[in-house]
Amino acid sequence: MEQTVINAPCTGADADIILCTALDIGQHLLRNGSEISRVENTIERICTALGAAHVEAFVIPSLIAASVRMNDGSYSEQMRHVKKGISMNLYRIEQLNTISRQLCSGAITVTEARQKIESVKRLDPYRPLVSHVGAAIFVAGFTLFFGGTWLDAFSGGLIAVVISILSGFEAPFTKGMMKPFTLSFVAGSLSVILCFLGIGRDVDAVAIGTIMQVIPGLSFWTGVTDMVNGNLISGALRLLQALLTAVMIALGYAMAFLVFGGLM
Repeated sequence: MEQTVINAPCTGADADIILCTALDIGQHLLRNGSEISRVENTIERICTALGAAHVEAFVIPSLIAASVRMNDGSYSEQMRHVKKGISMNLYRIEQLNTISRQLCSGAITVTEARQKIESVKRLDPYRPLVSHVGAAIFVAGFTLFFGGTWLDAFSGGLIAVVISILSGFEAPFTKGMMKPFTLSFVAGSLSVILCFLGIGRDVDAVAIGTIMQVIPGLSFWTGVTDMVNGNLISGALRLLQALLTAVMIALGYAMAFLVFGGLM
């Protein structure tokens, strides 16, 4: 593919490539939890920097629609259906923003940007082991904060490692709204079982500590931010998604206590 250079004359094919590249970045920003306004702004800035005379972008959590008109009159309109659910990965957002800034400033070409986007798709800042240990420390700290003992903190840390491992699996029971339900059911069940075995002492402290690992705090805040920025439809959809996630978390813990409640 011929490299597209900033400020070079653009043909209809170039318009398609430019908009496709902008949507690639916007799609992955959206998948990793970026605000709607940032996704729209990034698409518009990239296309404008690459020679577009007019850009329109409309984004909701599951769909991106955008059009671009170049100075020579060529036109492109594209749509992306974001099928995979939104998950928070601020490191990937940072890397995608860096690519966007480099592309807009002319530091890299469109071809180079597309190569960088491919490398960012599955990029994580830490190895799985580091993520698991971090989750354990996170949950153990909250368990102590909510009145648990050191044994409770240890139990919470063990459960956090299990939940962290399960979160990385791609299976029917870890997709969509089944994921928070499954993770919560496992966390609640292990909280009761570990306390029954004597590893933990206070099942309430362990359960409250582990729930902090799955609660959709960032998703809720992003929805509020979208609404404040004027994206009422997108913000409402994200808030609804966060609330439904919270309901599934509550149902997961309730089901665990219902099944294993006799052990308490």
